[in-house]
Amino acid sequence: MMLRNFLFILLVTISVVILLDKNMSINAETDISEEYIKAYQSKLDRVIEEKLSPKKQIEIGINMIDVICFDNHVLVLKFSASSLVACTTPQTAQKLVDREWGLQQNTELMDETVADSQCKGTWKISYEKDKPLQSKIIKILRITIRDISESNLWLPIVITDAPNSNLLIELYGSFSENELRRITNSLESIENIVKAKFDTGYCL
Repeated sequence: MMLRNFLFILLVTISVVILLDKNMSINAETDISEEYIKAYQSKLDRVIEEKLSPKKQIEIGINMIDVICFDNHVLVLKFSASSLVACTTPQTAQKLVDREWGLQQNTELMDETVADSQCKGTWKISYEKDKPLQSKIIKILRITIRDISESNLWLPIVITDAPNSNLLIELYGSFSENELRRITNSLESIENIVKAKFDTGYCL
């Protein structure tokens, strides 16, 4: 599963290289694929050998959905953080889920829907007065997306400042028109956000 999840980063990297050199051969693309897969596997091997913490795993480049837990602990994603996961006992994980602190990883679901990570959408957010807290935006987005596609929760949410009291929000995952409206409505429900507009979307 972990190498399949890594496919997203791999596809992005290959796409960027192809844009830089349109004459790249198929053999060169294959070499890049193998090189990155080997490098990622090397990181996973290090995680297992050194029993790295979730924080350290992310620091060395492991995707959130690939973080490995030890000692029968389970992986939990924090709703309000852009890239925070924790390894806890199953009992603690359930308490965190009940409090809507986060969500425990469903490994079977990840196997079935990992291909959604090849798509990305951008929303333009306009706000008045005080800028909304990123943690609040991320939590509301994740709770909304949880009811649409649980696997997409483990994909990146990137928020950046834009001119004239605007924010740009990038979500990874594929969504129907109705689901895009639900996400937009959830953004507009946040205090101080006056307008949320789906700007662009594409799939690799």
